[in-house]
Amino acid sequence: MVNGINYAFYCLVEPVVAPDVAKVNKLELIVIHALDDKYTETAERVLSRPVLVPPIGSFDGVALRDEFTEAEQAAAEQIESLIGVDYDILAAQQQVVAGLNFVFYSVVTPATRNGQAFFAEIEAFRNLDGRLENFNLIPVKP
Repeated sequence: MVNGINYAFYCLVEPVVAPDVAKVNKLELIVIHALDDKYTETAERVLSRPVLVPPIGSFDGVALRDEFTEAEQAAAEQIESLIGVDYDILAAQQQVVAGLNFVFYSVVTPATRNGQAFFAEIEAFRNLDGRLENFNLIPVKP
């Protein structure tokens, strides 16, 4: 109970920088207090380690959901179709190997009564036949 309304927003934050400067994306929790049509930020917390764009190594830069490649979209849909947990994938990176490596950034909600949602990094490998293998869920700790 508060005097007004508190909102919690979970955001993938992408800074605006010059084209030759690497971006550093962050997953943040931002809390806003609303009272009489006035909004005040009361808290901000980084939930994940920064993600360099382009990242170190041979992974592509982070793509938000509406910018996914066909391969990222297909892999994300396969993960989101899994039973027992609801995945809401927000962003992805991919790496070309003998197949594709993916890293997805997702809101994960266990499909149980009172299941508590959490943020996670999902690592997956898609083989040359298009099947996902080596699925690894890494919770993102605040």
